Amino acid sequence: MPNDAQESSIMSSRLRQALQHAATMPYRGRTIPPPRIVATAEKITQLYHGSAKQPAKLELDALYKRFLQASQQNKWDDITKSEWKKAPWLLWYASPFLVDQSSFMEKFHSALMASSNGRVWKRVIHVYLMHYGKHKENPIGEQQLAKWLQEACNAAALKDHLIFWRERNNSIGMFNDTSWLKTAAQKYLTDYNTNPQAYWKDFGLSGELETSGYSTAVGHLILRQIRTMLVQKPSLLNSAWHYVMKDEKTVRFPLLRKELIETLLEPWADVSSPADVRKALLGKLLTAFQDPRFRTAAGHWAGVSDTAKLVLRKWLAGVTIEQFFKIIDDIGQEEHWNYRRAFWKSYIDSQAVDDACVALGREGFAIARQTIEKDALAVSMLNEASPASCVLLIRIGDLVIAEFNHNGKCRFWRATHQNAPTLHADQYNDSRLRVEPPSCLEALSHGGSSTYAWQRKFRDFIRKHTGYQVRDHDFKVP
Repeated sequence: MPNDAQESSIMSSRLRQALQHAATMPYRGRTIPPPRIVATAEKITQLYHGSAKQPAKLELDALYKRFLQASQQNKWDDITKSEWKKAPWLLWYASPFLVDQSSFMEKFHSALMASSNGRVWKRVIHVYLMHYGKHKENPIGEQQLAKWLQEACNAAALKDHLIFWRERNNSIGMFNDTSWLKTAAQKYLTDYNTNPQAYWKDFGLSGELETSGYSTAVGHLILRQIRTMLVQKPSLLNSAWHYVMKDEKTVRFPLLRKELIETLLEPWADVSSPADVRKALLGKLLTAFQDPRFRTAAGHWAGVSDTAKLVLRKWLAGVTIEQFFKIIDDIGQEEHWNYRRAFWKSYIDSQAVDDACVALGREGFAIARQTIEKDALAVSMLNEASPASCVLLIRIGDLVIAEFNHNGKCRFWRATHQNAPTLHADQYNDSRLRVEPPSCLEALSHGGSSTYAWQRKFRDFIRKHTGYQVRDHDFKVP
């Protein structure tokens, strides 16, 4: 299907052929020079192809007042033919919308039907697509326009003027009822996939129409379809991303920001996600919308469902725990950490960990700043501790857990306990974490790593208080 540039080229070619044919038939002994043929064809094409530039705001303000007054008084004698040609720009110009005024729409339809001016009809198409879905509570005027545009595309008098819009409408039903939006969305997913620019060009939606109401409505259906297929076909995440995002940090469709995030995350709420999918989505989402665990990102995540945010928190918790183990390795790993790594990883793999953060002594903090990618780890300072001390804070269901890198008991709190540490604080005091009941729910030691004694004890305790279960083989060290 031709795009706007191709349409213009086709028209220009046809005109040149016609003029060249005319040049072979001299008029009063004179013929048309070839350069003039080309220039004339291009000039006519420009006039034929465009929908004309929108008038200045001052002119539109005055025109809107004239049309609104005429509509309210039902007196139209003073409205000129030239003003009716500019009326399309006024349909949704200001409230009350003229598109909702029945007397205006009746006269406007009459003016349109009396015109075979292709540019006026293209103006109507542009405004219709730009403001599509703007007035959902009263869509009657929009539905009327759609019906008129269908009729115009098939009208004999406008056959050559609207030929490409007729082809587009036949393909994806741009002027049909809203059920055809699914067809438009499926066309993108099937034929264009990750190239929305080509899609918009082919269907006349280039320029400001890329972010039009119609493009937004199609985007909504694209995301809805992707949501149902993402688990089976994870590559569709790129189709969604390229349509909604202008670049890695800029949202092209602000109205689709929340829906994009939820579409990419919610399908994984009850399904294990492949590691490459988690990595890809974490990279994209954190770059564009920052880390939702911190206040500075609140605006980016406003309105996003708790389900979507929980999925991301679980993924981030897995990253945090892996990075914690990396710091342990750099500080100097003790043998017992092979068993602790395997044990906590079993809960990450089963998606039981809802959140996690790390508090580091001076040595660990310095290592983290040098070796961990920015924003990849939720790092806090651990005060009143030796420089090489680290503590991993984990939340599983209603339990908050503190696991230390050196020998020491693992502490458990109910999340609602008055002494329970709040995750992602700027700093923690070591002495406030190394407590005994009743200042915590329980403090369990790590005796018997190689026989998996403490692992079973921890596992049973966590299951009792959260319901989450892992099996022996899940945390066995190879």
